[in-house]
Amino acid sequence: MRVNTETDEEKRYFYAWKCEKIRASDRPHGWPVKDGCGRWNVKASKLESGNRHLQGNCPSCGRRARLNNNTRKFYTYESRDAADTHCRAMNDNSEDWNDGWKSVGEE
Repeated sequence: MRVNTETDEEKRYFYAWKCEKIRASDRPHGWPVKDGCGRWNVKASKLESGNRHLQGNCPSCGRRARLNNNTRKFYTYESRDAADTHCRAMNDNSEDWNDGWKSVGEE
């Protein structure tokens, strides 16, 4: 964990990750694996990306995914604004995550 020496606060990491199915062979408790919705999301954590306990939660479909460097590609940012900008750009380029529906406030 990193500590900001100026304020003695623990710094946070912000991870931009995509909600998607990685491996079809993963079947928790024998249930079929739920397909991801394809939406890019932000996960904030005090843990670094090498930690195996990172788990993102997709607000669109409710799918929970482990953020593991070996199985999933995700991006690490120092600020939430940078991670939000990345996710917004990726979601705008890919309309398939919400079947073409627009968010509230969009034209």
